[in-house]
Amino acid sequence: MFFQDLDGTRYPVSRIVEVRRQEKGLVHVELSEPSKIVQAYGDLLDRVLWGPMTTIPASPGTYALDEDFDNDEQVRLIWRVPIIGWSINQAGDMTPIVARLGVAHSLSITAILHPDGFVADESGPNYPSLEEYLAQKQARLAIPGRE
Repeated sequence: MFFQDLDGTRYPVSRIVEVRRQEKGLVHVELSEPSKIVQAYGDLLDRVLWGPMTTIPASPGTYALDEDFDNDEQVRLIWRVPIIGWSINQAGDMTPIVARLGVAHSLSITAILHPDGFVADESGPNYPSLEEYLAQKQARLAIPGRE
């Protein structure tokens, strides 16, 4: 894996000894063998250092869930989009890689449905089944006094 300095020269990430943040989104990067300091854009270096390190396939039947609401803020539809893999960064954070075929709106993942039916909810507790997740989601959105 490589990063690029402000002059366009590419260096292997393995040569980085230290990174110091500077003003205006720049970083000073100290390199080893031979010792040298170069400047790079901080966001570019962040993507190199913390971006995807590896990907692994998802188990068949794993889905990202996204909800669509009607005018009364009631859950009208849950989009189930297949997760085809997981991107893992250097910090160990996992991000789902989704197949977006036929999904016409922007996806905002609110939960993950696992092949065994378990639902991991991003904003609350986890649920043993999709049905329980949907019931709790609807109950959380219920407006007092509405029949």
